[in-house]
Amino acid sequence: MGKVLGENDEISGVIAGWPEPFKTNFVAHLNGESGTFNSTVGIMSGFALLKVSIDQDIQPGQTYEIGAPGSDTHKVRLEFDNTRPGEQGTYFAISGEFTVQLQGQVLNASLHFKATKTGHRRQEMSFSNGAFKVENFKLS
Repeated sequence: MGKVLGENDEISGVIAGWPEPFKTNFVAHLNGESGTFNSTVGIMSGFALLKVSIDQDIQPGQTYEIGAPGSDTHKVRLEFDNTRPGEQGTYFAISGEFTVQLQGQVLNASLHFKATKTGHRRQEMSFSNGAFKVENFKLS
C-alpha cells in the first residue's frame, strides 16, 4: 500500500448533539493494491477518529450506500471512533450515502450517515453535511 498525506485532505461534518462541528486536524490516506479498497483515516484531536474504506472502482457523479467494515455489498465502508473522555466507543455505519466527484486524482465527496455502537446499551449517532476531500486517490 502506498501512503499518501495530502496537504489539503480534509473531512468535516455535523454530528448530532456535539457542541462543535467535526473537522479533521490530520488525514492519512492509503491507496490499496490495484482493484482493491483505499483507506482513509481522519482525526479530530481529542474528539474522534473516522475510518473510511472506498472501492477503487467508484465512478464520478455516482452516489453509493455506506456500510459497515467487512460488508461484501458496499463500495464505501465506515467506522467512527468517539474518543471524547467518558464517551469512548466505536460506531459502525448502518446507513448513509457517499456522493462522488473526481477531479483528476482529487476525490471530493459529500456524505451523511447513521452509525450504531453496540454493547450493554445500543447508541446511535448521526453525521450530516459531510464533506470529504482526498488528494492522490487511486482508481482501478
